[in-house]
Amino acid sequence: MEVYIEVKGVNKLLADMIKKSVSISKNGTTLGMYLAGLHLQRTSQEMVPVETGNLKGLAFTESLTLGGTDVVLVGYRTSPYALYVHEQVAMKWRGKIRKGTRADGSPRRGRYWDPQGKAGAKFLERPFTSEFTVMMKIIEDSARKALLKP
Repeated sequence: MEVYIEVKGVNKLLADMIKKSVSISKNGTTLGMYLAGLHLQRTSQEMVPVETGNLKGLAFTESLTLGGTDVVLVGYRTSPYALYVHEQVAMKWRGKIRKGTRADGSPRRGRYWDPQGKAGAKFLERPFTSEFTVMMKIIEDSARKALLKP
């Protein structure tokens, strides 16, 4: 005895499944990029020079869609001196004790550029390079979890 079964719409079903998995994977990748950005922000904040904590407190991670492309932006918002501090490669006063008072009359604290012993120039660029593999793993894991969710 033979049984014939005709299934209509298999090609459409497969195409829809592929489209859905790409969408899920894209959402997982976007989330992973954001989580990787938060990891970069946290690592950068450990390296940023601190006297009052103003620069450290201005760090941000933001997820945007620009022209259909998902982008994650990590930086230091509204700080006119963030770029200047970031690019101070020589840092000739690094480690020297701060003397005197600030403009508001309060005493200066710690050492120049490096009060915690971790700070330095390129505090956003260096962790991006050193933590790149970790950030890629975060993105990969997030995309994989999104794809495997029922």
